[in-house]
Formats: sequence, structure tokens, C-alpha cells
Amino acid sequence: MFVNKRDVQIQWGDCDPANIVYYPRYFAMFDDSTSIMFEAAGFSKQDIIHKYGLVGIPMVDTRAKFHIASTHGDWITRVKPRFSPAVAERFAAARKFYETDEGATHDAAVRDELRGRLDALLLPGTLLFLPAAPGVAPRADESDAGLEAFRARTLELTSIASLAGLPQLVVPALELQGAPIGLSFVAARGADELLCALPAQLARALR
Repeated sequence: MFVNKRDVQIQWGDCDPANIVYYPRYFAMFDDSTSIMFEAAGFSKQDIIHKYGLVGIPMVDTRAKFHIASTHGDWITRVKPRFSPAVAERFAAARKFYETDEGATHDAAVRDELRGRLDALLLPGTLLFLPAAPGVAPRADESDAGLEAFRARTLELTSIASLAGLPQLVVPALELQGAPIGLSFVAARGADELLCALPAQLARALR
């Protein structure tokens, strides 16, 4: 299979107020990459369109998975900031997986199994209730091991819906040890309206 790769430097105009790439910009990058791929294979996209009298080349299926936020420019590579060991390790792992696709087949199988199980569990009108976090936020002076353990427990709770492609809603409704804590609800695929109606019902029930 022919493969063509290119590096894209993120510009200021690609980013939203949070300084991460505004997601529609990715699809513009994909479109540019398609033209570049044709040229790398020895075919100019414009030549193909003119030769065969095409209006354009339709895109039947386009999708993206956001594994890590993209920020302005190549700041990490250029500046080489000092991260904590745990954060540096995660960035290095993310880059390695991106460049090598290591574990991609296994990861896809795990996601498919998770989606199948949740699709069977979440019947129409059913909600899955989860805590939004494993507990109150750790202290600023928590040890690296403690922070990593809290992060792992958090991901176990917060990654379920995104991995399965299901709608999720978090409602800040209660307090624990004087700190706010959210209630998290996951609905069946396509049941977004059910989740949208939930906050008003929950507010009445918690009064």
C-alpha cells in the first residue's frame, strides 16, 4: 500500500482560544495532504481533474481520532522544556506510538470489544452512572507516585465513553470533603437528547 507522510507546522490561525488546534482545521490539513499524496505518487490532482473532466474528487468517509492536543508550533521539540519525569514519559510514549503505530492492532481490538459490551449494556432509555473522578484532587505536594496513581484511576473512569464513542455528560452536583464533585452519565449511541434533558431533571431531584 502506498503511504506518504508529511509534517505540518501548526500556525496561530489554526488554534482556538485554548491554544489547541480548532478541530475543523485538521480536515483542511487532510485535504491538502490528499493533493500532496497524489503528487508524491506521480499524479497531479489538477491534471487528473482536467484529464477526466472531473469537478473534484469526492470524499466518502473522513474521520479523525484526537489522541493528544496539538498546540501552536513545534514548541516542545524546539524549546525542549523540562517536564516532570511522568509527563516527559507520556509525551515520549505518545510520539513513539504516533511514529511506529506500535500496539495499534491490539488497541483497536480493545476498543471494539468495549464498544460491543457497552452497546449491549446500554439499552434505549438506559444510563450508565459513573463518578466523574476517583476523589478530590490530589494535593500540590503529592508525590509523583501518588499523582500517577490518581491519574491512572481518573483515566479508568473518564476514557470509557470516548473510547466507545458514546455521549457523556458531567454535572457538578455534590460536594465531597468541602470540594465540588461531579456526577457522570453515559448514554447509548445516538441518545444525546436523553442526556440533554437530564440536567433539569437532576436539578429538581437534588433540591
